[in-house]
Amino acid sequence: MAETFKQTKMNFPKLPSQKEAMKTNQYSQHGEEVVLQKIFDHIGTTNKFFVDYGAGDGYNLSNTRHFLNNGWTGLMMDGFHESKEVKKEMITPLNIIQLFVKYNVPSEFDLLSQDLDSCDHFILSKVLTFYKPRVIICEFNPALSGDTYLAYEEGYVWDGTDKYGFSFEAGKKICSDYSLVYNNGCNLIFIHKGIVDIDLGITHEVKRVHPHNPKAQWITV
Repeated sequence: MAETFKQTKMNFPKLPSQKEAMKTNQYSQHGEEVVLQKIFDHIGTTNKFFVDYGAGDGYNLSNTRHFLNNGWTGLMMDGFHESKEVKKEMITPLNIIQLFVKYNVPSEFDLLSQDLDSCDHFILSKVLTFYKPRVIICEFNPALSGDTYLAYEEGYVWDGTDKYGFSFEAGKKICSDYSLVYNNGCNLIFIHKGIVDIDLGITHEVKRVHPHNPKAQWITV
């Protein structure tokens, strides 16, 4: 693995709570940009490159706009928005790597943000097979228990129900090479273990935040 990941273990700082983060938050949904900035203040940056898919319009609820405004570069993609900065691409497990190649994503970069509300498990698993982001922020489904994720369904777009994503435990399993450092009940944040290898004892209590879809097909390992 490249030198990017060969840092010694550090004493990890206390990250701001959601309430604290929202005091200075500008773009992200629950103050995630503030938490991420705290993390990079601690571990440093390398190429200051991010990838953000499910980026929306690149402003509203954005995990990466703060960084773009502060000297970073990166790739924003979304299936329903297009602008100078956001590439309109329908993202699937079958094309995600081709899209990374198309837009010249480096094999190692500082931040990956995933928020697709669909078959996220398959896409994140594919990305981490070929790429090594230092920090990952990914949405998970707080209503799911165990190692559970949505079965792949070609062309599925979120219907506003609980039919999306993967469970807390499934997220940890996908990111097994990473330390889980934050859970706000919506998003998980991980740091590669080559940078920070710690167990903060973070847990999750199952809760439903969207209407139940009884027709959803799940895979439980």
